[in-house]
Amino acid sequence: VELEKNTSVTLFVSTGPAPRVLPELNGLALTDASKQLADLGLVVEVADAVFDDKVAKDIVMSWTVPDSPTLVAGGTVTKGTAVRLTASAGPEPRTVPDLAGSTVTAARAAVAAVQLQLVAGTSVFDANVPRGRLVSQTPEAGTTVPPGTKVTGVFSKGHAPVKIPAVTDPAPAKVKALLTKAGFVLTSTKGDPTLEFIGFEVAGKPVKTGQQFPYRTKVVAVYTAAPPAP
Repeated sequence: VELEKNTSVTLFVSTGPAPRVLPELNGLALTDASKQLADLGLVVEVADAVFDDKVAKDIVMSWTVPDSPTLVAGGTVTKGTAVRLTASAGPEPRTVPDLAGSTVTAARAAVAAVQLQLVAGTSVFDANVPRGRLVSQTPEAGTTVPPGTKVTGVFSKGHAPVKIPAVTDPAPAKVKALLTKAGFVLTSTKGDPTLEFIGFEVAGKPVKTGQQFPYRTKVVAVYTAAPPAP
């Protein structure tokens, strides 16, 4: 364009891109917060996520402008400014405690202390674990699980019932050894051990071979009574 000499010319100098107003990002999904910042022409930085029991996974917990740490929502920045987002990694995983040998009450308290739940499975007979104590657990001790996970504990019913054995040798020492091996306790002998073996009694009543009783039941060995003295 040709202008006459001494014509006035007005120059307009750019002040650069319009300032961007920082939105509130806390509580937004990480993807939504990132999109908002990108739409504003800002640079998104994602910091390492942190565990939080109350904030769901991938929800923004905090954010900052690294170049201006004091800025908050409503503040302004120029295009291309970096904004760093910190999101939740969800609840911190829990380590399943070792419940071996615990009672139901103790096991329940132990798992509750780490925000887990105890579920009592079907009890089983176990010759080595006392009645009412834990035999096994699932998941195993040391396993890492989310809060609220159910831990199944199987508890002992004690030793399985034992059966009255068949006597092949009535000698008192042999009878005692046989009963002990079978899981009974021989408390006394009735009659004359040198005479015919009759059988066993439990709580004063005769019992039969193969009859079942709790482990360590007390048994009396019965022999023919000695004839009265002449």
